[in-house]
Amino acid sequence: MTVVFVPRFGRDTGSRSCPNWTLEERAELFRLFDALRRLGLADGVEFGKTDLNDPQFYVLGRGEDYPCILFVSRIGSRDHPWYVAQDEAGEVVADNAVLRAVIDAVVKARSTRRSVPYLTRVVGLLVCCRLAAEQALADICVDVSDAPFLDSVLELAT
Repeated sequence: MTVVFVPRFGRDTGSRSCPNWTLEERAELFRLFDALRRLGLADGVEFGKTDLNDPQFYVLGRGEDYPCILFVSRIGSRDHPWYVAQDEAGEVVADNAVLRAVIDAVVKARSTRRSVPYLTRVVGLLVCCRLAAEQALADICVDVSDAPFLDSVLELAT
């Protein structure tokens, strides 16, 4: 696939920078960018097109080289569009005839994807704390069956 880039968002936000996207589509695409930016994942956008002149919207990640972390393509005509969102590996994240549904699915998938490692770390920390506490208690407690001299101490005490 050949990607033809037009100027980056920020330098030129007019209709020339995103050809073939309607105003409503652009609003939804920038809603996607804003949601990913708030999650700390996105830093910029680009507009382009496929070899077949289907419009594409690229969400760029953070870093010096601004890697493409997600792109949305409109396949077909404006009258009967089909929207496809793909991740950086080219895997389909969501597809639908309604762009809003695609964007909602992408934001939900990215939000969940980001929160799972955090939840895993919290659960791991809790498990480690419990194991450490159990080990500390085991070191403090004495098994009476292993200490026959305690029997004589107990007899003296009574």
